[in-house]
Amino acid sequence: MSREQVLKWLNETGFPLEMAAAAAFRRAGFDVQQSATYVDPQSQKGREIDVLASDPDLIGFIDLSVVVECKSSSKPWVVLTSNDAIAGYNCLRTRAVMSERVFDALISHKRTVKDLEVDQYLHPGGRGGYGLRQAFAKDVDPGYGAAMSVVSACKGIISVTPAGGWPTLMASIPMIVIDAPLFECELQPDGSLKVVEVESSEFLFSAHIPEKTASIVRVVHRSRLEAAAKWARSVVDALRKDLKPKEDEFFASMSNRKE
Repeated sequence: MSREQVLKWLNETGFPLEMAAAAAFRRAGFDVQQSATYVDPQSQKGREIDVLASDPDLIGFIDLSVVVECKSSSKPWVVLTSNDAIAGYNCLRTRAVMSERVFDALISHKRTVKDLEVDQYLHPGGRGGYGLRQAFAKDVDPGYGAAMSVVSACKGIISVTPAGGWPTLMASIPMIVIDAPLFECELQPDGSLKVVEVESSEFLFSAHIPEKTASIVRVVHRSRLEAAAKWARSVVDALRKDLKPKEDEFFASMSNRKE
């Protein structure tokens, strides 16, 4: 086999997309692992993540990350949207897959969502996506599988028991990166379908893994990778600021015990 044949084979796989995603998140300041593993919360078996981008933290009390599922295909993707897709959902809970400790910490000290740094990155209730489909797919739709995979990975990551038994604050943002065209589809008042090509979109995905877990999943075209990584950087920076009071409170209590 020649070098050209190997290169041709590589370009026909999903590896170049995974490499591009990893590089973009490294440039955004994340610690990146490719082909990282986690324990699936349903099967309790080891699974693989395309890209795991972790927010660097020497202390380790706040553990924030982004799980990236890369889907390389020639077939377009479609996010199904409606005006009330996210109505009734707690917007704070859907920005990331988070532990109960994180949610409690965010709303502690009598704060409201509007008081949080992360509020500017939350999806407002109402219009949004409710599903991802791959156009022209046969049999099992890859959209559902991609969503389940990335949200399950986030759930598996935040379910890890921290070393030393610390009440670690853990949250993970699910993201799907594609290299085929992306469209949003919405039903119009007259019953017709409106289809618009976009570079990024979001949809709400929920599943029982094993308890009900819901999160907004961000879908990004390869052309927007740099912007997506910077957006994720801003979200985790905001979350870290919002969680810092709980971190300070914990270490203050540890110091008082020693005294």
